[in-house]
Amino acid sequence: MAFSLADLTGSVNRFLEAWRIVRICPEKITAPQEQLSFNVLTLTVVLGIFIVARYSVAGVERSVASDLFASVISAVVIFVTGFSILIVDSSPEAMERARKWGMFFVLTWITSLVVAILVDGIAVWNHADAPTTLAINSVFIPGSLSPLVKNSLRALIIGVVALTVLLIKTRVNDPQFRILSQCSVMTIFFGLVMNTALLLAFLYSNII
Repeated sequence: MAFSLADLTGSVNRFLEAWRIVRICPEKITAPQEQLSFNVLTLTVVLGIFIVARYSVAGVERSVASDLFASVISAVVIFVTGFSILIVDSSPEAMERARKWGMFFVLTWITSLVVAILVDGIAVWNHADAPTTLAINSVFIPGSLSPLVKNSLRALIIGVVALTVLLIKTRVNDPQFRILSQCSVMTIFFGLVMNTALLLAFLYSNII
């Protein structure tokens, strides 16, 4: 099948539409089935954002093969997390619920990458200290934390900002939304744990 600019444009629009409808409490997302999954070209958009984030935030060069490998692994982790609900839920709504959670994890991940580019990436491009580094050093004595702990805190900060963006967007779109509801607290917890792990493994470390 030949590549079409119109197809790519449609995929970008589809990605933006998916981000528009995603929300805290994924099970309350109302959207047609086709909006709850990404096609190959849409995932190409995701890959582009990921590579920009890695090269800007990490501040070191890596091979294209490493970028692709990391992208595949991160995508598998996200989708498996979303579909793992099928293991514990055999109801007729299980598949749709799994798609919604998968979509939530994907878009939380992508939102955090964009936040990382804006918060740390721009500073790194300008040869300045990353704001997350300045924030951590303002609380802890510089040099007192191991690289793993410091990168974990960095990933946690970015994840909190990304989820805050989604919280605000959800609240604006749904005036009845309650931040302290059981659904909201559970979504934020799982989203923060998964997103922090992904950022640490594929953005703020030298594992790959």
